[in-house]
Amino acid sequence: MKAFIDRLYPYYNFTNDRPRRYSSRLAGQGRKAIIFSVCEQLEIEEMGFTLGALGMPLEALGYEVVEKFPVTGYFDRGAVSGDEELLRKTFEAGKKMAEILR
Repeated sequence: MKAFIDRLYPYYNFTNDRPRRYSSRLAGQGRKAIIFSVCEQLEIEEMGFTLGALGMPLEALGYEVVEKFPVTGYFDRGAVSGDEELLRKTFEAGKKMAEILR
């Protein structure tokens, strides 16, 4: 997670005063995001703060998170590709995003 956040620093503009304020070079451009998170546990509560932790840096950059998509009960690589219902839901989320971006 820290590596993900660290890679976002080039997109921020920081002031030189203390505490430093920041703005985003990407803000105000109508950017949108869907956040997907996959966890092995079956209960969504066991996913913890993952969706929020992924969304907050994007929102700080000026993205609007249009959907948070938690997926539970998968661990092995490629396991979600065998779940037709899940694939249908992700496809619908993609269609929704495409409609929003038009």
